[in-house]
Amino acid sequence: MQTTESPGGRAWKNGASWGAGLLAWICAGAVVVTTAQAGESGAGVWSGGGDVRWRDEYFDGAATLSTAAAMHGQNYLRLRTRAWAAWKPVDGVTMRVRAVAEPRYWTQTSAAKTFSGRTGLEEKYALLDEVVVEWAGKVGVGGDVLTVTLGRQDLKLGETGNAWLITEGTPGDGSWTAYFDAARAAVKSERLKTTFDVVVIDQDSDPNDRLPTLGRSEAYPVTEQDEFGVIFYAANRSQAAARVDAFVIYKENRRVLANGNDSELTTPGIRVWGDAGKHWQYSAEAAWQFGEKRDPTVKNPVLAAMRRDVRAWGGNARVTWLARDARESRVSLIAEYLSGDDPATAGRDEMFDLLWGRCPRFSDIVATAFSTENACTYQAANLIRVGPEWSFAPTKTTGLTVGWQKLFAPEMTPTRTAKLAMFSREGHERGDFFRATWRQRFSKSLSGLVTAEALKQEDFYARRDTLTFLRVELAVTF
Repeated sequence: MQTTESPGGRAWKNGASWGAGLLAWICAGAVVVTTAQAGESGAGVWSGGGDVRWRDEYFDGAATLSTAAAMHGQNYLRLRTRAWAAWKPVDGVTMRVRAVAEPRYWTQTSAAKTFSGRTGLEEKYALLDEVVVEWAGKVGVGGDVLTVTLGRQDLKLGETGNAWLITEGTPGDGSWTAYFDAARAAVKSERLKTTFDVVVIDQDSDPNDRLPTLGRSEAYPVTEQDEFGVIFYAANRSQAAARVDAFVIYKENRRVLANGNDSELTTPGIRVWGDAGKHWQYSAEAAWQFGEKRDPTVKNPVLAAMRRDVRAWGGNARVTWLARDARESRVSLIAEYLSGDDPATAGRDEMFDLLWGRCPRFSDIVATAFSTENACTYQAANLIRVGPEWSFAPTKTTGLTVGWQKLFAPEMTPTRTAKLAMFSREGHERGDFFRATWRQRFSKSLSGLVTAEALKQEDFYARRDTLTFLRVELAVTF
């Protein structure tokens, strides 16, 4: 345990900040040089579009961990509207911008801090969640392709549909936006069948800090802390039977909100995935995490002023059998482990931090419950989950997925909650989780979705209630 910033941490911070500036200048120079060389040969290419997503969401007990508590039921309508445009001023250069807004209408009394005790329209604000300049061109003698992306952008590194640690830069606004303020350089080598990514992230808690917003943005921070990070990610695709991703992620937090933290974490990891014959696919990912963290949300025991050494790890895996039939039937066995904080080790923090993976990856109920348990939005930890999932397509335009997972807690005591009465502290079994999702494509531009979830609580919790969630969605793209 240390109570001052380590020399290594300062070196990381200074070196990474210098590297971020250098990368930004190199990228900007590459864009300027390419533009000057290309002249007006590719100028004038525009594209654009937009979408509207309507959602009705109902929770019962997810935030309160009880179906008898006050305001255990929450129901609201979400209307997300986005519009975007892209311009290619010259060959190899693309500029993109996207604007988004998502007001909510509460049909039941809101328990959200931003609209507490009220019903009706919650207007929120509008913002630009993508402002990007991207340059792509061949480099070196082997025909490798370098792509440089500067600005506010989406990032998803890892498994499609399960980008474990790098997928969400703005957990505070839910699935409204997911942007990162970042610089990214990716080299794709056909000779090595490998893509190398270097990403520098500098994320502010206040969405109004870098780009202006329209509305009450001060009431809606997108993270609990200002965040800085450097990611090195390599993805090798030379072997279909054993594709390999390797990464090192450095992340520094500077606390802004009461439930934020000050930390420096380094997370190396590896993912191996591929095809094992005609009918089998597999994926296995593991990461180790070390560094330091001062987290005022630690309540059991109270360690708000202490900077603790972090030693944590996590992993996830999936094995899938594919029928290869007309209905695209597949059955998967899914497993995940996220270490929890041991309250008996006061100088050490064993809780795995999901970094930029805080989102409802596999469940809205469980993600919301973890927000209560860990005092930080969607910060899942202290979790073991395992179970099957079945998906198939009854028609060419319909998809159905159903699954069950057993959930456990490696540590009986949730160390970061001030609401210990919600937890028994006498058991490891979180409960049985069920989920069913129906997707429908009505036309090229209109789609629908219905998701139903249930979590039957067991002895990790103080109550044995069944928590439920229902989402109905329509989306139009134009």
